[in-house]
Amino acid sequence: MYDALYTRQSVEKIDSISIESQLEYCKYETRGNPYKEYIDRGYSGKNTNRPAFEEMLEDIKQGKISRVIVYKLDRISRSILDFANMMDIFQKHNVEFVSSTERFDTSTPIGRAMLNICIVFAQLERETIQKRVTDAYYSRCKRGFYMGGRIPYGFAKTETVIDGIKTSMYVPVPEEAEQMRLMYSLYSNPENSLGDIINYFNEHGIEHLRGGMWSTARISDMLRNPVYVKADADVYDFFKAQGANVINPVSDFTGYNACYLYKGTVSTTRKQCDLTDKEIVLAPHEGIVSSRDWIKCRIRCLNNRQSTRTCKPKNSWLVGKVKCGKCGYGLTIAKANTKWHRYFICATALSTKKAKCTGTGGTIYADVLEEYMLNAIRERLAEFTTLSKQEETHASPKINENKIRLAEIDKAIEGIYSLEKGRTYYTSNAGLLPLRREISRYLHDRFDLPYGPDEILVTVGGSEAIDICMRAMLDPGDEVILPEPCFVSYLPCVRMAGGTPVRISLEEKDEFKLTGKKLKEAITDKTKILVMPFPNNPTGAIMTAEELQVISDICKEHDIFVMSDEIYSELSYKGKHVSIAAIPGMAERTIVINGFSKSFAMTGWRLGYAAGPKEIIKQMVKIHQYIIMSSPTTSQYAAIEALKNGMPDVERMREAYNQRRRFLVKALRDMGLPCFEPYGAFYVFPNISKFGMTSEEFATRLLHEKRVAVVPGDAFGKCGEGFLRISYAYSIEDLKKALEKIKEFIDTL
Repeated sequence: MYDALYTRQSVEKIDSISIESQLEYCKYETRGNPYKEYIDRGYSGKNTNRPAFEEMLEDIKQGKISRVIVYKLDRISRSILDFANMMDIFQKHNVEFVSSTERFDTSTPIGRAMLNICIVFAQLERETIQKRVTDAYYSRCKRGFYMGGRIPYGFAKTETVIDGIKTSMYVPVPEEAEQMRLMYSLYSNPENSLGDIINYFNEHGIEHLRGGMWSTARISDMLRNPVYVKADADVYDFFKAQGANVINPVSDFTGYNACYLYKGTVSTTRKQCDLTDKEIVLAPHEGIVSSRDWIKCRIRCLNNRQSTRTCKPKNSWLVGKVKCGKCGYGLTIAKANTKWHRYFICATALSTKKAKCTGTGGTIYADVLEEYMLNAIRERLAEFTTLSKQEETHASPKINENKIRLAEIDKAIEGIYSLEKGRTYYTSNAGLLPLRREISRYLHDRFDLPYGPDEILVTVGGSEAIDICMRAMLDPGDEVILPEPCFVSYLPCVRMAGGTPVRISLEEKDEFKLTGKKLKEAITDKTKILVMPFPNNPTGAIMTAEELQVISDICKEHDIFVMSDEIYSELSYKGKHVSIAAIPGMAERTIVINGFSKSFAMTGWRLGYAAGPKEIIKQMVKIHQYIIMSSPTTSQYAAIEALKNGMPDVERMREAYNQRRRFLVKALRDMGLPCFEPYGAFYVFPNISKFGMTSEEFATRLLHEKRVAVVPGDAFGKCGEGFLRISYAYSIEDLKKALEKIKEFIDTL
């Protein structure tokens, strides 16, 4: 019998111990006894599928080995289960186990226990490394790094630098790229099949430049791959509709870069067609196929996949989409020797295994139903068809406004769908868990906020969140600092909760921002909460990260909680909105108020939410459950859809608002009204003090004389006197009419 010296090294690394060094340690433990070396190079310790290890086990079973010596425990195994099975074999054949650096004696219970403890930590280390590698891979994916694999046909590989890190990217190969464009052009024509493309290539002497033969499978893979497309907004919308997680914002989809597909491959039909939870990232290289042709081909590929799963859909495009009103099963096509040729019939009427259904009670001719459905679709889309003839540009307010309307229709459809599905029950008090998960993801991805689903409460609008936040946090006499002008509900909510409002007058010279000086002057030993109403209603003021840092430092110094009303967070026109809760040390002392009415144009759906420390949210849930029970169920399901697929619409809406903002500010200034330039929300706050009237007098006369409604500035606090709030949440046409009437009114003063 002899000692077995087992060594393993998965990857050659500078900082890892070599096979040779491991053997030196193990040889020392033999004390001159005979030994045999068992060496596994390039194998992981996560399982036992290693040739040298298996050879050693076989020698143990044959009684050749007395001891197994390793440099360190994790060299032989990193799995608890594998190690347990291994020790059973060792004990069964009277084989001792020795770790040369850890000094284990497997002949005693303590030694065996210590051995098991160490293998637990070895497995933990392996899983930690695995998670770290996965996270690093995902991080590189999101930044568009080349992650290896076969170079797609049409490209070559070259070196590049992204974010200061060396990586690789694709560059088009002219001849191959031209072939790819031709391939897509041919298949975008519904008359051409994959076989037709192969025949065309063969007839015209277009050879596969990499030595292979053209095949339908290979061409099909190429036609699905987003690495070829010149990705624009249409491609972005396509991926979102397919359930993909698109990393880049729609504004980056300029029609130049191609895309990478991560978290899966494009080598199988299932993965090519099902993009759910896959990652789509803009690639650094230029696309070679137009978005129009690529989308057409991709849709054809999807339809091809569908056709294999349904019963002769070529007989009617409605097969699988219409159902029997009596039994609920799908209608199928039957043929007849009449002038109509085809008619729909309930599938169960033809089945021998199911109970027969009498169906609709009449014959539904396929041609008639198809024509009816097409006319209904045409009627629904009639007002948008003219847009397809126009060149879509970001400068067209009309196009953006209609896209916003389409987004609202989509959310309405989701609401109707939820009703049809019987989603009329109460949800959990805190809100649907899928919705809270989506909110958590949204807050993290958009604003770097760390709140998990158990730190989020879904409320009936943002107003309820404000109310119950005050109720949960205030004791009688606690002071709440209110920067004014501000939303009209803050003050009564503070008073109804037993708190004492302390007003700070914000000034036009400071761009209606809260300064550190004004905040310090308002703080007393009774100060409990600071309300941060930015982006601001009514002024449209925003605060930068640097300005928020000053405020957060003061709050931490004086141990003050913050209620940050960020209902207009998506309507910020000077860079990305910054939440005060994202500043280090502020998440644990901030309640973030937000909702769907402003950001997602879901006014009237009455859905908001609060995110904050778990202890505070828990108390807010208690109040919410007794006064409300739960937020509207249908609205919650619509909100899930909005968060998953509504961001492109949000960006278009923001762009439309920004156009109106610039137009309105310029028009007001041109007619002689001083107007601070707002960079958030959808309000302007012009100064009318030069006319010698109060805000209320001006607004009342304008309403009576010109039928134009604006809000007096003092409605939002005394410091709002001398200003008006004008909303631009209207069409450009309506705003032009209103401005003409305001100009006429001013000219009479």
